[in-house]
Order: sequence, then C-alpha cells, then structure tokens
Amino acid sequence: MPRFSVIVPTRNRPASLAATLHAIKRQTCRSCEVIVVDDGSSAECRARYGEMLASLDDRFQIVCDTPDGSPGRGPSAARNRALSLAQGEFVTFCDDDDLWSADDHLEVASKALSAVPDADIYYANQESYRGNNLIDADRWPQLHGKIDRAARIGTADVYRVPRTAFMRPGGVAHLNVSIVRRSLSEEIGGFWDLVRYEEDLDFYLRSIDRARTILFRPTIVAQHYAPDPRRQDNASTLPNTVEKWLVRAMICEHVRVSARTSEVLARACAIHGYALQHLATALSQNKQHEAAFVAAAQALAVLPGLRWSTFVRYLALRRLSARVREAIGPIKTKRVPAV
Repeated sequence: MPRFSVIVPTRNRPASLAATLHAIKRQTCRSCEVIVVDDGSSAECRARYGEMLASLDDRFQIVCDTPDGSPGRGPSAARNRALSLAQGEFVTFCDDDDLWSADDHLEVASKALSAVPDADIYYANQESYRGNNLIDADRWPQLHGKIDRAARIGTADVYRVPRTAFMRPGGVAHLNVSIVRRSLSEEIGGFWDLVRYEEDLDFYLRSIDRARTILFRPTIVAQHYAPDPRRQDNASTLPNTVEKWLVRAMICEHVRVSARTSEVLARACAIHGYALQHLATALSQNKQHEAAFVAAAQALAVLPGLRWSTFVRYLALRRLSARVREAIGPIKTKRVPAV
C-alpha cells in the first residue's frame, strides 16, 4: 500500500488548524505523515502548537521556518517547503480552514492507487460552505456523464477518467481533494513560488499535463469553507479585481510554455482568453482605456468572436477619444467683461 504525505499550510488559524488535523487523524488509513508548515504566524499562535501536537501522534509535525509575525512567503512556498520534506509515495493536501469529512478518504485512495500502478493523480469530490450555508454541493458537475462510461476500479466508487474530461469547463480540482504522485510533483517543480493566488489552478493544469492515468472518486470527502470576500485575512480575498485577472492570465502563460499535451494547452489558452476578457472589462470600467484596449485585443487573438470583436472596436474608439482629449487639452474660455 502506498504511503501518503499530507501537506497543510497554515497561518494564524490555530483553532481551525486543530480541527483540520484531528479530521486527518481520524483517517482509517494510518500509512501517512502529516507536515504542517506555518508561514509567519504570530508568537501567540505558535505558542499553542505544543499542546496541539500533544493531542495528535508522532505522524504529525509542524515546521516554522519564518520569523514570528512575518509577512510569510506565501502558500506556494509553504507547500514547496513541505514537499521538500515529504517521504510519501503520494502527496495530498488540506487547507488549514477546511477539513476531510470522509474518514475512509485515504483508505479508498490507497486501494485504488495500488490497483492501478500507472495512476499518477487521484481526485475526489467536496462541498463548499460560506459560514453555515452550503454554496456548492458538487465540485465536478461536468464529470457526471463521463463516469457512466468510465472504467470502475475494484468495488469502490473510483473510476479511471480520461484527461480530456478534466479539461471541460465547470470545475478545477481543489487541493483538498487532490492526491498526486510525489515524483510527478517534483517533475513539474512543485508550486509556482511567484504566485500567492490561484496557485492551485497552476498546479492542477501542469500536473494533469504530465499524468499518465487519472482516477476519480465522485463521493464527497471534504468540506471547503469559502472565505468571506469582505474580510482581508485570506489570499483569495486580497487582490483587487484587476490584479486577480492579471494573475490568472499570468498563470495561463506559465502553463502554456510548459504544456506537452494538446488538451492542457487548449484549456490554458481558453482560460487565458477569458481572463483577458474580464481584465479588459474591469480596466474599461476603471476608465483605463489604453490598457483595456490592449487586453481586449489580446483576448480577441486568443478567443476570436464577433461579439468580442465589436467590443474591441468600441474600446478602440474610446481610446482614440481619450487621446484626442489629451492632445487638445482643456479648452480655456475667454472671459468677456461686462458692459
């Protein structure tokens, strides 16, 4: 049976981290190590780790490489630090504010991966909440039709699913439900340290690109708690709208330069085009006409279409109008004295 390395990045969330780790401890599969990497938590937070570890077992370790209360290196660097320490044949992940809800998650994965020696990736399903409200009951709505025709692995609800199925719009594997062969994660260079937002999208596309076989379990095994967009304590709530679409566009370029399969290349190009369209729209709303036109023209080159072509022409006129106003400058009216 394969051994798993469970990677948990954390920062200033001791209460939710404890819940996450105890959910991992309840896994019926015992063949795992759990590596928690603290990325700059406060001294007060870190002081609670001793008591937390005492309530777990010797499979759990917490690594604190950054100074107390520092800005941290970001979730990508934190996960890469854990990857450098990992000893398992497969690596899997769980965020410190989420948890695994199915105690047999790793056990089912272990049996399926043992039955398919060339399987490099195993995905499962999760539900998402905001507070106590369920906002997404299915991470993979686009896969339902594919499962009916997929080859089942053993007696569990695990299926061999082609790469093309995961390239359809409608879902991306959250790291909570991702298991990747460690040698594959090393081959792609782990996570991209330069990004602190949507690093999971980058890792997802680049790992699928190199995977030989992908297994999928449609059962809900995890609970994801989406951040409140009004709060500023989560990486996904920090960038503004323009920066988010810039980062997504940059990630797609990163994937495109390394993609080996036509499926991943096509999907990265499509996401890149959509990101540029959203970026152009946001810049136009900010009255950044020059930048909006450039982004829109780039989007048109990636995703040609009549409707978007019309929008590009509209932005070209807005840009021309802005240039004319800038060239003429403000018109000064001469004051006529009263008679």
